[in-house]
Amino acid sequence: FQRYDAAGAVAGGATQVNTSTLLDQFGAKVVGLSGGGFAIAWLSDDNLDTVTGVYARLYDASGAAQGDAFLVNPVFGQASYDLDMSATADGGFVVGWASPDGSAKGVYLQRFDAAGGRIDDARQANVTTSGEQDLSAVLGLAGGGVLALWRDAAQTGEIRARVLSDPAPDPLSPAMSELAENIDLYVGDVQAGPVLLDDGIAFEDIDGAGF
Repeated sequence: FQRYDAAGAVAGGATQVNTSTLLDQFGAKVVGLSGGGFAIAWLSDDNLDTVTGVYARLYDASGAAQGDAFLVNPVFGQASYDLDMSATADGGFVVGWASPDGSAKGVYLQRFDAAGGRIDDARQANVTTSGEQDLSAVLGLAGGGVLALWRDAAQTGEIRARVLSDPAPDPLSPAMSELAENIDLYVGDVQAGPVLLDDGIAFEDIDGAGF
């Protein structure tokens, strides 16, 4: 990563985040945290026998590492794709990804506190597990919850959403609601992600597709 000051001037030198350099490290995401530091997550083909894993690392406001990189996806050796992350209202962050779920792929979330500690276990966002659910996106909400978005390929590419409340509900009775949005969006048509507005949530049309 490379840091810049408020005027756009380079602050320090470029820093390599991953300490292991075997095979590919890719798909990095960076989020600023309310405490002044930042978190970086990435996909790695290293240390998992060439199976892609999700790793993260914390840094303070000066760019100094706060400990080593740590594994995000809880099943060691499980393939992971479609990484996304967001800061959360409590000063921590949430990471989302897609992994095999017994049918094809499902969407998972893992929350962390400001020190990088896990908050509860990883949760599967999608209720429908037949077919493939992928292209995950996550967003921390001002009220403390987390929004997950994904493509349900089993339902002709519908975009689905689920909100995880805060504090976390019992794993057997998650306080989530699934919203089926009958919008024919495909990966080749538009690139979009959740954007937090004053009173709601919407897609941002970043490529001018005009949906």
